[in-house]
Amino acid sequence: MLVKKCNQPLARSGIVGCAVMSFDISESGKAENIEVVKSVPQKSLGKYSSQILKKWNWVPTSATNVMTSEKRTIRLDFCIGDESTEQSQNACKQQTQLVCG
Repeated sequence: MLVKKCNQPLARSGIVGCAVMSFDISESGKAENIEVVKSVPQKSLGKYSSQILKKWNWVPTSATNVMTSEKRTIRLDFCIGDESTEQSQNACKQQTQLVCG
């Protein structure tokens, strides 16, 4: 998934990389107990990823739509393309090859 919203300081610095995050989803759909499993190349990506996860609202994945507490692990890739959406998408495809976790 390509997310166009970016962290200005990270983007201006040209920082690309990935972060693997572990967290619990509460019954209310909020991320809790967020931990950075690995962040490459800088810890700042893990810190920013934590901020992102706190803002997201999660929905049940079961057919009954009943929310229960769940443990999740997710990888977030941060990539920058200088000129076009196509270039950004190509950069992200290359980014997924980075060993992050």
